[in-house]
Amino acid sequence: MRVSIPSADFEKAVSDNLKRIGKHARIDGFRPGKVPAKFLGERYGARARQDALSELLEKTYPQALKESELQPAGQPEIEFEQVEAGGELTYVAIFDVYPEIKVQGIEGMGIKEAQTEVTPADVDVVLQRLREQKKTFDDKDAPAELGDRVEIDFNGTVDGEAFEGGAGENTQLELGAGQFLKDMEEGIVGMSVGESRDVPVTFPDDYHAEDLRGKAAVFAVTLKKLETSSLPEVDAAFCEQFGLENGDEAALRAKLTESMEKELGQARLRYIKKQVMENILAANTTDVPKGLVAQEVERMRQEASQRFGQGQIPHEELHKMLPDELFSEQAKRRTALGLIIGEIIKSAGIKVSEEQVEGKLAEIAGEFEDAESAQQYYRQDQNFMQSLRAMVLEDQVVQHCLDNAKREAESLSFDELTQKAGN
Repeated sequence: MRVSIPSADFEKAVSDNLKRIGKHARIDGFRPGKVPAKFLGERYGARARQDALSELLEKTYPQALKESELQPAGQPEIEFEQVEAGGELTYVAIFDVYPEIKVQGIEGMGIKEAQTEVTPADVDVVLQRLREQKKTFDDKDAPAELGDRVEIDFNGTVDGEAFEGGAGENTQLELGAGQFLKDMEEGIVGMSVGESRDVPVTFPDDYHAEDLRGKAAVFAVTLKKLETSSLPEVDAAFCEQFGLENGDEAALRAKLTESMEKELGQARLRYIKKQVMENILAANTTDVPKGLVAQEVERMRQEASQRFGQGQIPHEELHKMLPDELFSEQAKRRTALGLIIGEIIKSAGIKVSEEQVEGKLAEIAGEFEDAESAQQYYRQDQNFMQSLRAMVLEDQVVQHCLDNAKREAESLSFDELTQKAGN
């Protein structure tokens, strides 16, 4: 979008800025506010022109957008074509615009509804996981096996050269848990305390460090400590760790079943919602504005930084730690989905009532012992309430799609459903 501003308007803005500067300017030989325009122009002309540019841009850009009836997606890039005194001021604003979307695929959308029950076998699996979480380790005087915990020193090389992140001392890992590369963990099996061994490893083609993808390496490993694991019995002491005083296995299984039934209901909803979103994306191809994707990438980077507890990190350092490439594909997907959902909301006239928001708030606060206090706390958090309204609005979009969908039953186990539903 090209915008032209008459030279008289530009010169007036420059003059007005020089006058403002002159009220406080200090130049030897002149009192503040009494500096002649000639001297002000020589000393502060560049600053006055820059201030004038900013003011005129701030004033004319929104006005030009309104006249052009364009909807920018993200912030513009501004290129000035003429900024010399006495000449017409012209600039070009370069920006993405929102694409025109005609939503398809809502009518007759295929949705599978999970037919799932919590069975004693499902409870067995969860109980076993709890035991795994509470397992203990004791020193072992025998060769290492999968499931053992080891402490090692290691030093990796590729073609005889060390590489970044390829060495460590007193590193603890559980063999077979996937903490290290599979070749590395399996290569330690059979070692005894005090033994050193060269372990050959091939980095996978999708390894996070691009310069190591597909390459063969050798790790010089020394086993310093070896422990074997043992699972706890499901007794009163074990049950007490999960809030059951004087409980037994039957009581714990009953509590687990109750919790799993609740998770089952939530997983069913997540699975349906996931299918709706995937169907929407598959049926609607749209050009995604780069500016919006860039904003989403930055938002995802900040979320990741907060999850990892990194705190305040300088901008450049954070971008090196979490480059755009980590988020770009997911950001494109989120942005496209957001645009399509926005059009569904607009075309279907979907709105959210305060009653619906309050109902969702009550549902979330119900997870706390003092639900009323939790609701009061959340109501004071404007960011949370804004997110809550967006959540309710998205739920309305899902329901709108379901009202027009073709549903069919799908038999799934508890684990299958939770995996398909995701988080």
